[in-house]
Amino acid sequence: MVGRHGVRSASLTKGERRITPHQWHQWSVGAGKLTERGKLLEKQMGIFFREWIESEHLFDLSSSITNQCLIYANSLERTVNTGTHFIHGFAPEESLEVAYNKSIDFESMDPIFNNVSHRSTGVFKQKVDAEASYGAGENGLQEVFTLLEQDAAILANVLDMPISPACTQGDTCSFHFENAKVYLHYNWMPRVTAGNIYLAQLAASNLILQYYDMPESEGTIFGHTITTEELMAIGRIKETWCKYAMGFPTVGQDAAHLLLEKLNDVIRDSTLQFVYLVGHDSNMASLAGALDIKPYTLPDTPECHTPLGGKIVMEIWEGINGKEFVSLNYVYQNVRQILDIQPLSLNNPPMVHPLFLQGVKTNVDGLYTMDDFTGRMSEAIDSYAHLNEYTPYDVNLDRNVDMLDAVDIVRHISNKQCPFFIESVADCNKDNIIDIDDVIDLVKHISAIIK
Repeated sequence: MVGRHGVRSASLTKGERRITPHQWHQWSVGAGKLTERGKLLEKQMGIFFREWIESEHLFDLSSSITNQCLIYANSLERTVNTGTHFIHGFAPEESLEVAYNKSIDFESMDPIFNNVSHRSTGVFKQKVDAEASYGAGENGLQEVFTLLEQDAAILANVLDMPISPACTQGDTCSFHFENAKVYLHYNWMPRVTAGNIYLAQLAASNLILQYYDMPESEGTIFGHTITTEELMAIGRIKETWCKYAMGFPTVGQDAAHLLLEKLNDVIRDSTLQFVYLVGHDSNMASLAGALDIKPYTLPDTPECHTPLGGKIVMEIWEGINGKEFVSLNYVYQNVRQILDIQPLSLNNPPMVHPLFLQGVKTNVDGLYTMDDFTGRMSEAIDSYAHLNEYTPYDVNLDRNVDMLDAVDIVRHISNKQCPFFIESVADCNKDNIIDIDDVIDLVKHISAIIK
């Protein structure tokens, strides 16, 4: 499984401090560290997984399981500590320890988990823009972030932004998300720029952390009573930003390339029965994008795509004929379980939400064949070398060759705008002229595919 670290303390920026007149929560640990609540919650997850695994007879419990397990974390305190406290619940009697990259300075990013762009221009950039736009729907990316301003108004009200130092000093009085686009820069984490969305998603993330760490004032932040719907709205700001920055195939296959290779290696390692790779929300988003997981919304959590302490769990099952199958689920604790630090067990399990791959069929049990799953893994890994290349005939870069591509050629010939039009792709018959002959050639190609 690949998971996000547990509940941590906030890392407040100067901008976040200025957009509210209130004193932010005083944490008992340093900035960005795993909290006591995070440790206890992760231990409960470990207890649950051990109980579940024992019920499925994954291990021969008459001997040590240490050599059959790998807990590998990013080289940061909150990820290593997450793995450590998972072990406290999962295998307290074993000599199992968290592995991490000790060849780099502690508190620096392991390249496996460092979710940065390895390219940022050319066809790659156009493909990233196209996938985000198509994922947003017919009205495009800007419409998604314009609608998100309704959630941002709730966030601004909780922060009391109109009487904040930022506003009274003539700076920031509200959140606004105009000119939305995916921003890519070499060796930087992909992000969405849209007005001051970056500040808004930081504030939303840290408000959720504060909400989780203050159960004694449950339902209240900065004197405002927060309904469940308002908490979900605040969470949507951060989750939407993360999804459109990193949650689509091209950008995910680029940013998550080393994580995919690590995951592929441990899946193929026959000596390992249980593996837990501990990273961040950006890793969860880019992995879902790289594997082209169908859009999902996790219930009962404000972080509806990448919840704190959540894990994408890949279970390998063997059929009676020896054939292997894979199930794919998101496992996480809901708001009530987090606030109450509820003991987890088979009788009180965490949330389990099934995930599905685009374009791959499951059997009647909802399982993928191992060949189909590893095929998708290999496709995602192999695509890395070709991310700056285009697919012949895919004029609009939507990863499908269909009549919409022919329509875009016609629009181009008619001098109408086509956002992701690449002339070298549209010149289907390679005569260096884009005209109706290219439309005819494309339609013939589509007809051949259909036949």
